[in-house]
Amino acid sequence: MEFTSESSGTTLILTVAGRLSSAMADVFEHQVGLALDHKPAVLLVDFAGLEFITSAGLRILILALKRAKAEGRQIHLCGLSEPVHEVFEVSGLVQIFPIHPGRAAALAALETGGGFPAR
Repeated sequence: MEFTSESSGTTLILTVAGRLSSAMADVFEHQVGLALDHKPAVLLVDFAGLEFITSAGLRILILALKRAKAEGRQIHLCGLSEPVHEVFEVSGLVQIFPIHPGRAAALAALETGGGFPAR
């Protein structure tokens, strides 16, 4: 797995690429924790390069969302491939996380104060 992060205003973008298997869950959890430690208003997780995600990855995102909400912050997701998006649909997480088609759309929505994108 590969991770990169960059800032865009008050948004921290965490880019995740590769396969998020159970074996990589600890690494992903550490990266998300580091990103949240920077206290961005919004953590945007860009999954455009993500090929696969397990329930362990979903659990980490749910825990991160709980932490972010408790601290008055948000987590948005973008760039989900069809197989990854299917996992989010089946698990019901499309109702919990704002999911944007890509990074540009997410940043535009956040700039205008948008939460969940129109479905």
